Amino acid sequence: MPSLVFPALVRNQILEQHRQLRELLEQVRRMRASDSHLPGAEQPSRDARRLADAAQELCQRFQDHLSFEQAALTPIFAIIDAWGPERVKDLCDEHERQRRELDGLRSRFEREEDVERLADALHGLADELLHDMEEEEAGCLRASLLSADSLFAEPRSP
Repeated sequence: MPSLVFPALVRNQILEQHRQLRELLEQVRRMRASDSHLPGAEQPSRDARRLADAAQELCQRFQDHLSFEQAALTPIFAIIDAWGPERVKDLCDEHERQRRELDGLRSRFEREEDVERLADALHGLADELLHDMEEEEAGCLRASLLSADSLFAEPRSP
């Protein structure tokens, strides 16, 4: 049975999520291990906790976004044009790479204590995710590809 998909609406929802994620990523990029200037031996522990909290929020929000994006775009890409199956594969591959990086960052925060190295890892991932979103918006999320208000998705035979 055919179902209805809404490419333009999905694109707008994803772009709004990207806007919100950019705000978070920019906040993370501005964080430094030595942001608070309070002297004392507890400073590294406070900085590590603050960075770990930021990393946890970033990882969770990005994981949620990737899940939404994949669920929303897969049925659209499957029917949008002849390149649909390749777009689905590319999307899944890219999301898997990003999930591995997010999981890797999360595990570093669980086992590592060097605040400066943790800050560098967090900033590096933030830069990479910002770049990934820019590429995605110029590529598979471009308006010329996802401008249709609605499309009928016919199930494909195996």
